[in-house]
Amino acid sequence: MIQPLLELKNVSITRGERQVLCGINWSVNRNEHWVLMGPNGCGKTTMLEIISGYLWPKEGEVHLLGEKLGEVYLPDLRKKIGFVAPWVLGRIQDNVPVEDVVASGFDASIGYVGKISPKVKSQIHHQLKFFEATELYSRSFGQLSSGEKLKVILARSLVSKPHLLILDEPFSHLDLSSRYHCYNFLDKLSKTPQGPSIILVTHYLEDICPFFSHALLLKAGSIMVSGKKDMVITPELLSHTFHVSNNFKRPYCFDFVRC
Repeated sequence: MIQPLLELKNVSITRGERQVLCGINWSVNRNEHWVLMGPNGCGKTTMLEIISGYLWPKEGEVHLLGEKLGEVYLPDLRKKIGFVAPWVLGRIQDNVPVEDVVASGFDASIGYVGKISPKVKSQIHHQLKFFEATELYSRSFGQLSSGEKLKVILARSLVSKPHLLILDEPFSHLDLSSRYHCYNFLDKLSKTPQGPSIILVTHYLEDICPFFSHALLLKAGSIMVSGKKDMVITPELLSHTFHVSNNFKRPYCFDFVRC
């Protein structure tokens, strides 16, 4: 029997007296690409922190890449997970060379320690080339635009060839052109043999490119609905999740997005 890449079993967590997540049951299988949506404060980022082992649930079990969290050495497991989030960008100092930023993905750290070997340099160039960003190699992180920084962070997240790629609102500071290009890069990645399964947290329907296969709507710390994207991202369910009138005319992707 093929094990899920990710499985949450009856996961609950509280912060102070507030229950942030309640009875979460969710699994992600290989070759599935998921979108997570829900109002601010519903628990999306908390779920990602639990999945990545940065936060421990009060109740339940988390199984990741066939290992049970709490019974595995997390630093080694994190090397198999790509993670992109605003806090990652915020912790990288402006004077850090781009090659060091990308190289840090090999050990899931923020700063790379030690001399970069020719083999590592080759893999860094390969990932930057994938994102059409090889010209950024010799620059420092602080010299880059928001779109260029995201390309570098995406390259960092993929350099160790992870099985799972987690994206926590990665496009929030990008202009229209940069978002469009990143959509196409992710579409290309989704078609790469042996590429990672992708989990995207977003507030924007246009971020939901056609390659996403599944979706999950979170509301007040509980899963309202999850499953095949076309059955979940509907005007009725979105309206109920976000407490707005039924005026969602399109479930995903504007016409100009060619992914």
